[in-house]
Amino acid sequence: RNRYSPDWVPSWTNTNKSDIDCEDGVRSPHYLLLDARRTQDGARVSLKCIDISRHPYEIEIGRYFSSSSLSQDPANHCVPIYDVLQVPTDNNLAIIVMPLLRDATDPYFDTVGEVVDCIQQLFEGLRFMHRHHVAHRDCMQLNILMDGNMFIDPWHASDQYMSEDFKRAARHRTRTHSPPRYYYIDFGISRKYEASNTNPLEEPIFGGDKEVPEFKEDNYRPRNPFPTDVWYLGHAIQETFLYVKCNINFSCFSTQDSPNTYVAVIERTSLYPVSYNVRFFCLSVLAFIDEVSR
Repeated sequence: RNRYSPDWVPSWTNTNKSDIDCEDGVRSPHYLLLDARRTQDGARVSLKCIDISRHPYEIEIGRYFSSSSLSQDPANHCVPIYDVLQVPTDNNLAIIVMPLLRDATDPYFDTVGEVVDCIQQLFEGLRFMHRHHVAHRDCMQLNILMDGNMFIDPWHASDQYMSEDFKRAARHRTRTHSPPRYYYIDFGISRKYEASNTNPLEEPIFGGDKEVPEFKEDNYRPRNPFPTDVWYLGHAIQETFLYVKCNINFSCFSTQDSPNTYVAVIERTSLYPVSYNVRFFCLSVLAFIDEVSR
């Protein structure tokens, strides 16, 4: 983008425009992130600067899931790592090159089927990580993103509501018409274990979600991080779909309800009867969430 050019001159210079109304006037939402284009094919990418001394496993785990043996697995919902660039002036800094993704909850969900597809992908991705002995340890709502498959216009990297040229709202199709793929990001506090270690114990480390029940009970006692991952994801789903992130009325849902109640509500709000597979999936997932959230 023009803003990142060494000879950049703000487009609002000597005009009556405000910087916030200009494409190059919007800053990156996070000081460690920048957007860019890959020169070989023009693909839009995200550049993340990491401190290796603070997050020594992020590159290793990211590259592991991006390896040729795992990257083609459809159950792999870990963000791909295209490249890792070393910062020549600081050996503790590196830049991870990833695809440019966006908030998974924007735009809102419109149908129950769209919600089911999202939840199914997220549980599939978490199971994939766990089967490869990796605990994410921070799979909260903000660390779940999606690709731009449903978007007609490329969105602005620093204001995803707007088109890339900042001339209009970014147009999009529905998730039903063009289903997005959901990804887990940010492996800064993740850990990979040996297959033989069936009960790894780690001292609690608080990620973005501070509500983990067992951490509140005793935040010094070592815990197995894999069940905590399940709680994180269950809580993210609860925050997303039981609150305000969709256009579907889930107000009758309660974490105290039985799984059969969830399925009954889904059937009543669907245009068509829920198939056996979807019924079974919703029953299993929501029962699981209900159980680990107690």
